[in-house]
Amino acid sequence: QKKNQENEYTILSETSSATGWTACLYKPNSLIVWSVTPITRIALIAVFIMTLMSVIAMMILTSFVTKRIRRLRSGMKEVEQGNFEVNITSDSRDEIGDLVNGFDSMLLQLNTLIKEVYEGRIKEAEKLRGRNGRGGEPVGILDAGRTPGYGKVRQLRG
Repeated sequence: QKKNQENEYTILSETSSATGWTACLYKPNSLIVWSVTPITRIALIAVFIMTLMSVIAMMILTSFVTKRIRRLRSGMKEVEQGNFEVNITSDSRDEIGDLVNGFDSMLLQLNTLIKEVYEGRIKEAEKLRGRNGRGGEPVGILDAGRTPGYGKVRQLRG
């Protein structure tokens, strides 16, 4: 590559071993840059479009996953506040779907246990009332769990 003081240009030369002739190529650098510019623009535009498409695809996928996690968290907050009647299910067969369905199954088992304990305490109170012999006098029992209406002393009347 040789440079002229007035215009920058490139000269490529190659000597043939068969003939001994030297072939030279003279091309101004402005023409080389001019021919590469459209390719560079197309490549940059393609990279920008692919990056944009990747970001959009990532946002769609993450919103799908986080939506299900937010739904599970909302159900967990309701349980924290004492509402064991929350029903959360998922048709997904991935890890998050398994987690959601496992949480729902756990709540069903808790509700069954709470009901059994509550019914057992009612029977126990009825037995105490029968032994007490005071027919209409109330006997206090504690309700099981922390669901609404539970955790308070209820009065049973005969």
